Amino acid sequence: MCEETFGSKCNPRESVMLSENKFRFLNSEEEFTDGVSWHLNNKDPLWIYNLHYFYDLIAENARTRFDWHSKLIDHWIDNNSIGEGVGWDAYPISIRIVNWIKWSVDNNYNSEKIRKSLALQTRWLLKNLERDLLANHYFSNGKALVFSGLFFKGEESKKWLESGLEIIDEQIKEQILSDGGHFERSPMYHALILEDLLDLLLAAKVWSNAILTPSKKKWEKTIQIMLGWLEYMSHPDGQIGFFNDSAFGISHRMGELADYANNIMGNQTAPKYLTNTYGNKKTIINHLSPSGFIRVMQKSSGFVAILDVGEVGPSYNPGHAHADTLSFEMSCEDSRFIVNGGTSSYWSKNRNYERSTAAHSTVEINGESSSQTWANFRVAKRAFPKSLEIKDYDDSWAITCAHDGYKRLRGSPVHKREWIFEESAVLIRDMIEGTFREAHARFILHPSVICEQLSSIEWVFRTGGGRTILAEIKQGVSLLGWSQYAPYFGRVLKTRCLIIKPREGCSVLKLNSG
Repeated sequence: MCEETFGSKCNPRESVMLSENKFRFLNSEEEFTDGVSWHLNNKDPLWIYNLHYFYDLIAENARTRFDWHSKLIDHWIDNNSIGEGVGWDAYPISIRIVNWIKWSVDNNYNSEKIRKSLALQTRWLLKNLERDLLANHYFSNGKALVFSGLFFKGEESKKWLESGLEIIDEQIKEQILSDGGHFERSPMYHALILEDLLDLLLAAKVWSNAILTPSKKKWEKTIQIMLGWLEYMSHPDGQIGFFNDSAFGISHRMGELADYANNIMGNQTAPKYLTNTYGNKKTIINHLSPSGFIRVMQKSSGFVAILDVGEVGPSYNPGHAHADTLSFEMSCEDSRFIVNGGTSSYWSKNRNYERSTAAHSTVEINGESSSQTWANFRVAKRAFPKSLEIKDYDDSWAITCAHDGYKRLRGSPVHKREWIFEESAVLIRDMIEGTFREAHARFILHPSVICEQLSSIEWVFRTGGGRTILAEIKQGVSLLGWSQYAPYFGRVLKTRCLIIKPREGCSVLKLNSG
């Protein structure tokens, strides 16, 4: 074991332990009067999962709460019999194992009681790996096995390490696409998996082990391309775009992860960008083809747009998918302008709405979603994009894509969207082929945007950064309605939404930057 510690390399999370018996997760607080209750019935299941994660052990100023943490760990061990309650689900076990080990290493704390519990939890995890869910859960299982395999010594721990490395190496091939994106197409989960890889790379420095050498090289290369992907999927404010299940405050920001990588890898950390690049000095287009996203930066207007022209997620596990095909987000300089609705909960009544097409800046037909999201993590028939084109018209660039998500409806309508990027303006044309009863093109505005109507076809929007944007309705009938914006779990804000009803199957919006 070397002198490296986990807390010295990574930007710590915000503390969630407000007192010895008071916790704040997902913007919701709970204070226990008679010791922590690990089996609550009145809380969001994700809140209870967070209680069992023990993230506060590695949060900011964690060492000042050492006594709280050691008592909390003892209390968990004494009150969570093996296999009883959600604390023994494989996912919280995986996160807790890693956090307990990090805490033990950073505090040079060698508790036999904790070591016995960690070994017991690792044995349970190995027998209950999430091969049914796979995706980010299975990746987390593998990471925990690697940590336990390095933390302990002996033949049993060697098997844990080998099993964990096998899962991680196998799942990197499965889950990380050739452009560096995570296959669930969620920037938030992408950032979490990237942090997992950085943790694994640091663990390989904390515990020097020859068996890790081949894996370390793969991890370093994967980290570089994942950093490149995340940079393109972040807005100028440094935060992620809201595609599929995404919210602030769950994962680290791009800049924080880049710093973490630099602290571990030094000069080898430069992000690698695996995109198809188009455009010119005024308009730069980066197409993350395997993931199905396009980033457009328009220098003269200050517009940065992220377009979703891909599939909703992996075919066998679209649990974090939203019906957001052909949606987009746009910033003007450092301020967000057009947004998707975000994610506030996995279990509330709002869950179905937040996954629906109506909660995204795209087109809804006949009150239906482009992909049939249902329950909390299910998708039935889903939209598939087609006919993507990126064309240069000398004085502008046009990006066109369609999807078949509405062909199941009567009249077999097909939504086709075209973004035209001119020198200082963006035109969004939505076309619907086939018959339909009604359609709405929604452009959800960030809550900081101030709206003023000039006429029936003109609007002025002022961003939080003070930029003025003139919106002209070139075709269709517009109105300013209401929508919602969930930037964090547990927080929902009302916000304005420009809605355009198509005329003769077409609506056209032009945005001019002032």
